[in-house]
Amino acid sequence: MKLRFKPSRNVASYSTLAISIAMAITLGLPGAASDNRFVQQVRQQLMQAGVALGISGSYQLSHEPYLGDIGHNQKDYLYLNLNSGSSYILVGVCDEDCRDIDLSLYDENNNLIDSDTALDDYPMVEVDPKWSGRFKVEVTMANCNASTCYYGVGGFCSIIILNVNYDLGNIWGELMNSPFFAEDSCGNVANCNSRFYG
Repeated sequence: MKLRFKPSRNVASYSTLAISIAMAITLGLPGAASDNRFVQQVRQQLMQAGVALGISGSYQLSHEPYLGDIGHNQKDYLYLNLNSGSSYILVGVCDEDCRDIDLSLYDENNNLIDSDTALDDYPMVEVDPKWSGRFKVEVTMANCNASTCYYGVGGFCSIIILNVNYDLGNIWGELMNSPFFAEDSCGNVANCNSRFYG
């Protein structure tokens, strides 16, 4: 793996993130492709990138990871719906035959928002959309030493709790076990169990 990130202090929660990313990537693959060793490499790299983003910036997987293959100097296009008020990072990875892959992100009016065209095989682009809409990701296989190279793109959103609604009931007795709902900046609503620890 070519990505370098700080190690985790909270292994359990990041293991959960890795498992959820692995499941999302596995479910998104056709049966025959799931046995391909290059697909396995890309899958592993996306999991590592996801765990690293969760560690370093409290990011969670916001879109199902996309896996594909294209040849040297070819392009592929992905389309993602992104929400205003959220921060996103899109990460690209590729197999061992790939030496350089690039990502460019465009808004719905085809304006370039961000790009990573550095000579590397782990591009990242970021966006804080000013409005919700459909964004285009251009994937360019800038250097592939085979007829095609496998790549993956993962979309991650920063987690910021926007709204928490407690059903307080009895201020102390029920607060220890009362459910609450939390909405994060990625648009997820969670029914959590509010337990307080001294």
